[in-house]
Formats: sequence, structure tokens, C-alpha cells
Amino acid sequence: RSWDNLTTKGGFRFIPETLVVQNALAREEAICFHNIRPSIIRVVGIPHYHNYINPPALSRDEFLSTMGIPKDKKFFVYAPLGARIMKVGDTVRKHFYDDEMIFLIDSLLSPDTYLIVRFTPTDTVTVNTTRLSKRIVFSYPGVRFGDGVSGIRSSEMSNEDDISLFNTLYYSHGVINPFSSLFMDALFLDRPIIVPAFDPKPVPYWESVRRIEEFTHLNPVMESASVKLAWTPEELKKHLYWYAEDRKRDAKERTFLMEQ
Repeated sequence: RSWDNLTTKGGFRFIPETLVVQNALAREEAICFHNIRPSIIRVVGIPHYHNYINPPALSRDEFLSTMGIPKDKKFFVYAPLGARIMKVGDTVRKHFYDDEMIFLIDSLLSPDTYLIVRFTPTDTVTVNTTRLSKRIVFSYPGVRFGDGVSGIRSSEMSNEDDISLFNTLYYSHGVINPFSSLFMDALFLDRPIIVPAFDPKPVPYWESVRRIEEFTHLNPVMESASVKLAWTPEELKKHLYWYAEDRKRDAKERTFLMEQ
């Protein structure tokens, strides 16, 4: 039922003749959690990243111009949590995590640093843009199949969206990412990852980002020395300044995790 992990979607309904997985971690999860015979598993890598091997067609100046960011400025990317991810059982919990976190990041960034908020193509993100500075830039990927269509199953990434994502990550100084699978894209392109592991405003544990960041499939990322966990706004600011100064920091650790 899922393309990205084997621990959050329940068990296999049947055992196939051949199971194709993306990496050795997924192979071990298939064996450990689903009792799949090792002999039928094939590890094939992630074909999507073939597109990331060569540099982007747009230069940095050309890309920044398309985003309305001055050529002498740096930028980070924020991957929103989205409106539907916070669930207790089958009940979606209404939350304002993204709105509050983007507002907080806006206050923490250095004056010469921008933030691109890249919305998810298949979810909604509620943000009060009126209280944000001009350094916060929004990107809206995804093709909706029909007029007025907003359903999460009625949209998809276009080739142009994919190219835009590549450019955005390639020229960034890092990804601020509470939960998104952009962890993987950032690792492949050797871009820093900062995880804001706290709630901008106090909420019960079952509605907290801390709960979803404890999911099994995130363990290799969250436990890696290559990922900077920010437990407070002060730590988040420290990591932002750290990578704005030099985005090559922790490159060796990121390479190790990427290869896993």
C-alpha cells in the first residue's frame, strides 16, 4: 500500500513471487516485520534520482530570479507537515503547526537569508501570509485533475514540478523538515537537514510533532549524526546560522546515511 516504507501501512495481504524494494533498509524491514523470504527480495535503488545526477539546467541566478529572490541572498527550504498527517486513530487533528513554525522561522533567519515554503502537491497547508516578511517565498507544485479539485488523491507532480524541486534543493542551504520524505532528496543532493522536533505552541503529546517523528521508518534519519534535531527555537536558530555559513558541514555523515 505504500511506496516509501514498510512499517506504517499494516501487513501484506499476500506474499508476491518477487518483492522489489528501494534499499537494504526496506529489505530488512520486509524480512523482520513481514516475514518475507530474503530469496524473493530484489533491491533496485531509487530510479527517480537518475534525474539528479547531472546539474540543473538553470543557473543559480536564473533560478533565484524565477523565485523573486535577490541574487546575493541565501535560502532554506521548508517542507510543511500538512493538514492531514496529524491523526489519532482515524481522526485528523486540526493543527496550526506549519503556520506557527513558518512564522517562527521568519523571526529566526538572518537578514540575508530567505525561506522557500514548498507546499505538498497532495495536501493542504494553512498559512497566514499577512504576518510574514517578504523573505518568505511560496512554491505550489502539483497538477489538479479538474476545476476546483482539491482532493488529496486528485493531484500529481508534473515534470515541471519535479525540475523545480531539483532546482530548489540544489541551490538551497538546507531543508527544514519535520516529517516529509524530502529527507531523501536532500540527502541525495548533499543538502543539510534540520528537524524542528518541537511544537511552536504547547499541545498534548498525541497532537504533537514529537509523536510522528518517533515513527519506526524515521529512526535511521532521526538517529543519524548528519541530521540536526532542534529541540528549541534557540537550537533551530543556531542550526540555521551554522548551515547558512557553510552548507558543506556534515557532508561525510550525510553521504553515509544516503548510501544506507
